Amino acid sequence: MKNFSVISVFLLSIIFFFTSCDKDENGLSETQITANQQNALEDRKIPASELENNVGIDGATTIKGTAPAPNGSLDFNIATNQQKSQQKIGFNIEFSSTDNNVAGAYIQLFDGEGNKVDGYFDVPASAFNQRLKGKKDKGAFGQRTQNHEGDYIDVDFGGGLAPGQFCYEICLYDADNNVSSIVEVCVEVEAWGGNADLVGTWVFNEEASSLYEDDFGTIYCNSGEMLDYNYNNEKNEILNLKFTSNGNYEDEYKDSGLYLDYGASQENCEIIYQDEEYVYHTATFGNWTFDESTNELMVIAFEHKDLDGSSDGELLPEGDLYFDNGKINI
Repeated sequence: MKNFSVISVFLLSIIFFFTSCDKDENGLSETQITANQQNALEDRKIPASELENNVGIDGATTIKGTAPAPNGSLDFNIATNQQKSQQKIGFNIEFSSTDNNVAGAYIQLFDGEGNKVDGYFDVPASAFNQRLKGKKDKGAFGQRTQNHEGDYIDVDFGGGLAPGQFCYEICLYDADNNVSSIVEVCVEVEAWGGNADLVGTWVFNEEASSLYEDDFGTIYCNSGEMLDYNYNNEKNEILNLKFTSNGNYEDEYKDSGLYLDYGASQENCEIIYQDEEYVYHTATFGNWTFDESTNELMVIAFEHKDLDGSSDGELLPEGDLYFDNGKINI
């Protein structure tokens, strides 16, 4: 999984518009049946051939055979032995070690039946990514620093990997060919969708939502006085989010308002806006997943469009994380 930008807003102040659905003989709606089918896909045992063709690690080398056996006391700690992952995206393997001479990691994939994939990954330390913790503090010579909490390995999925389960073994090795103990971790590839109650169009309530901080400012008048203003008083914001039953996601955001006439405001020492109106209009398209065991939603964007004609938009083949592990109550 890549380093995504996360939008720090969530479904807190929303109005939900339900669509009526026919129910089957068990009292389930069509969207509920679809959600149950999507969740059932995650129980599939992913075969070795599918893993071999669709799992990769940037900077790693694939070596035929079996990874070397443990032979030393190299320190190795891993965050979890159960992981969730997303189609097209992949996941991160987070780990830490107190040894300073770690040279890399060996990773062996297993299919859903416990059979080894032919070959293993040799991931050099140069391909590790750092996990940083805490706020950025002033360091020596005025630099901004964060504490190094550990490392992670970015595991990527190809488009042919479908929902299901598989496992992998991982160990570290150092420059002297000492190999740590092996840890086994099992991974569930989430299906798109998975919760019928989320399906529909959600509309943020502008008065109650805290989507964006108020834009306060100060104008220094020509007379020497100071004039505080709230730019949001002259703007209108609309955000609609749409979750479809097949796991697709889209949203539409529109921000319009009047430009502040800073010069006239300084001269008259009162807030004056120009007659010209600006419009910022965008749309985002992607997919959503729902973890039914933890009630957590994840939304991944794969395309941004500018509907106001300001640019051609942007394709995001590696995904852009919108909502991550957000607790929701329906």
